[in-house]
Amino acid sequence: GEGDLQRVQRIAQGSALVACTSAFGLILVYVVFGHELLVGVFGEFYGVGYWSLLIICTGQFVGMLFGSAGMVLMMTGYQSQFMKLSLATASLGILLAIGLVTIYGMTGVAIAWGLGAVFQGVGSWMLVKRFLNIKCHASLVSVDGLRGAFYEKI
Repeated sequence: GEGDLQRVQRIAQGSALVACTSAFGLILVYVVFGHELLVGVFGEFYGVGYWSLLIICTGQFVGMLFGSAGMVLMMTGYQSQFMKLSLATASLGILLAIGLVTIYGMTGVAIAWGLGAVFQGVGSWMLVKRFLNIKCHASLVSVDGLRGAFYEKI
């Protein structure tokens, strides 16, 4: 019922906030120490990948801000719509990568990959809003809702 969807919304928004907070911390560590980590762990050759990996991480983070909408779609019977979105965003990502690699090389592929993650997050969020009329993006107001969702009686 409607109460169940509101509970799903609180859990989705709260878990998105927790995931984004953790990811933001890791991205900050990568921004400061990423090049040294790549070189120290994998060797000097991999240091050139710093910016490309940062672009991919940023795209994943922005996509993450829209929450676990894909998971919500799959758990509520809209898996075929999510699959169609995934195929469309993957196809777009491949086309972008083919176009951008010739101009920007490895960085172009990273841009395509990052944009694909953003498109997937935004598209999934829009589908959840359309089909379920709930929000699953990260939200500061969802912290109390997340706590309440886990402690209320089922």
